[in-house]
Amino acid sequence: MMRWPAVQRVWLPAWISDREAVLDKLEKAFVEAATGLSAPVPDSSIGALPSGLPPVAFSTVGSVFGHVPGAAPVPLLSSAAGGSRIAAAVVEPESPAYEPWAVRRFGSIDVLDSLPSRRAAASVREAIRAIVEAEGPVHQERLAKLACAAFSLNKVNAQRANSVLDVLDKSVHHCDDDGFIWDASIDRDEWSEFRTNGQEVDRKPEHISVVELRNAMVEIVRLSGGISVSELHRETIRVFGGKRRTAGITSRLNEGLQYGVDTERLELRGDVVHLAG
Repeated sequence: MMRWPAVQRVWLPAWISDREAVLDKLEKAFVEAATGLSAPVPDSSIGALPSGLPPVAFSTVGSVFGHVPGAAPVPLLSSAAGGSRIAAAVVEPESPAYEPWAVRRFGSIDVLDSLPSRRAAASVREAIRAIVEAEGPVHQERLAKLACAAFSLNKVNAQRANSVLDVLDKSVHHCDDDGFIWDASIDRDEWSEFRTNGQEVDRKPEHISVVELRNAMVEIVRLSGGISVSELHRETIRVFGGKRRTAGITSRLNEGLQYGVDTERLELRGDVVHLAG
């Protein structure tokens, strides 16, 4: 309908795991399309789909991810008739998998009962340090639960959680406005990582920082060259291992998108999300 000679689909996990192979196939498809020698495009994707993630479709006309001899680079956000064009090249940071902290014992429940004594506080802070090092940024609710589990307590009420969070060493960790605990050495404004969820990992949407949601959205937008809000929601959910979109999940995704706009990493043009700038 749009008279493209061919369309290649790129799976986000395939791009992250082996971008060179993806670029090679895209470049080959581009050359074939440009010379009129392209074969029918197979229905399969470029690379394997490891966790049922949906594809991002790319036009093979105009530009591809990778250098094409003789082709001028296309600005990432340049407009084309009918929609956004795709960037000539994208350099992405690696995206590590999210790995929940494996609970270790730091003492007995007696330590928690002794808070806020100096000795008990030191032991709890040691557990907090290990948890934040493994999972940070980590939501304060989850941090309190894991810290209590480290002292053989699995049922945590609000009073107990507050007793743990009250001993947080602010010179080592800080809590942001979103309720997440960070290592104080990390600049939240400059942090660009996000952790993908495996099929066996379940993270509550509210336990994923808006910073991490923003970072995932930025990568999806960079790969797509412009994507509708609805599609961005769907892609982000699946990057984090989700299968359906509820009202609560949509609300959390909108918070991540709003944070991306507020921090001038993303911008909305109508119902389409682009990189800001």
